[in-house]
Amino acid sequence: MAVSSGDAPRARPVRPRLLALVCSFWSTANGACGGTDAVRPYVVGPRCRRHTPAALAGLPEPGPDRAPESSLSSDL
Repeated sequence: MAVSSGDAPRARPVRPRLLALVCSFWSTANGACGGTDAVRPYVVGPRCRRHTPAALAGLPEPGPDRAPESSLSSDL
């Protein structure tokens, strides 16, 4: 029996799923962090508070009121 185009099943639309972020920091001594508390996305991957790029560099996290470097020079 031939299937007409009207009987063809419709494809479901693809919806992105919101996945729980897990810290992707890897240490050769301790293995994967796997932390899930306060994980935020970064360019290097999702990171918890202890493993953000700033924390690994020993610097404080930049706040929301931090100005870009280009706006700090007022030599115009």
